[in-house]
Amino acid sequence: MKINGCLEWMFFVTLLIVVNAANSATTTTTGVPQAAQSPDSSKHYTVSGGSLDFWALVQPSSLKVHGTTSDMTGSMNQNKNVLSGFLEVPLKNFETGMAVRNSHLKEKVFETDKYDKAKLSITELKIPDGKTGEIKDLPFTGTLSLHGVDKPITGTVILTVGDKTISFEATTEIQYSDFNIPVQKFTMMTVQQPVKIVAKGDAKL
Repeated sequence: MKINGCLEWMFFVTLLIVVNAANSATTTTTGVPQAAQSPDSSKHYTVSGGSLDFWALVQPSSLKVHGTTSDMTGSMNQNKNVLSGFLEVPLKNFETGMAVRNSHLKEKVFETDKYDKAKLSITELKIPDGKTGEIKDLPFTGTLSLHGVDKPITGTVILTVGDKTISFEATTEIQYSDFNIPVQKFTMMTVQQPVKIVAKGDAKL
């Protein structure tokens, strides 16, 4: 009887060990704590109050025309180390420092009664793994939508990467003739190509 009792007790203990091991295995495969799972590395940023500037050279006077607006908005998504998103500006609010030139820009160049916005879609911008702080000369690819035309573009960006904010300064050059904008002439002067464009702002979580 004692031997049978011992055997029964050993069987009971073994059964408990097996059941506990099975429960542990189930928890490991189906109930992993969030910290042990692969982290969601995607982030969404909002851009507001950024600025967009352009510079164009007028010849033969070598005059540099500068236009700017501070009404840029947009958003960016970060998936691991890749950024994508868009930046958008209303074209009617560009300021060039001269009222007559502002009117010409809106009416004859941008034709804001037909095309009221410009949009830069960034398709790919890679951040070096683990990099924070200021990072210079990162290449980007994207599409510029201007004057009813969508045109692929490339450029470079200076990024300042923080915990909750990514500051950016993106630079590119365009041929305005690519966007069906006619050559701009004033009496004996002609606006040259390319035109330099710089977008600055903060993307915040």
